[in-house]
Amino acid sequence: MEARFDMTLEDVGYALARTHERLGRTSPLVRASRRRQRLVMALIGGIVFAALVPGTSTARAGAAVVGAAVTAILWGPMHAWSLARLRRRLLRQYPADSQGWLLVGLTRDGVDTAGELNGERAETSTPWADIAAVEETDYAIEIWTNEDVLITVVRRAFENADDEMAYADEARRLHAGLH
Repeated sequence: MEARFDMTLEDVGYALARTHERLGRTSPLVRASRRRQRLVMALIGGIVFAALVPGTSTARAGAAVVGAAVTAILWGPMHAWSLARLRRRLLRQYPADSQGWLLVGLTRDGVDTAGELNGERAETSTPWADIAAVEETDYAIEIWTNEDVLITVVRRAFENADDEMAYADEARRLHAGLH
């Protein structure tokens, strides 16, 4: 079973955001990195607040604690803003008229992909043993590898909801080993 669709830069941005989100939940390395980032930002916030408050060392220490707490709390929204900025930069990096396509085939052996973006062609083949999950979102059917690589099949690849459901069911069936 195959799904083919014209790929847009929005699709690339979606995959980037979803991968970033998933790595934040599943990767100990990414979680540790984010904790370090939050800690460093809190320390910087504490130093800045302490430097801005005149007076005794007790007042400055209090300002440092408040500054660190405020910065740590604001780190989440600042991180989300930074990710959105990265996505916008990616979309600006390619011309608006970028053209591409993606073909995602489901076989007894695994998931085969072939695609092209701006004349650059790539093909992959991933055995079912290396597939971690098949998930559905409002935007796409997502096939995740064990290494948190996302293979996205956007909903517009299907003529109707029945075709989409059949594709998702087949992916889940093959992934479960029921071929």
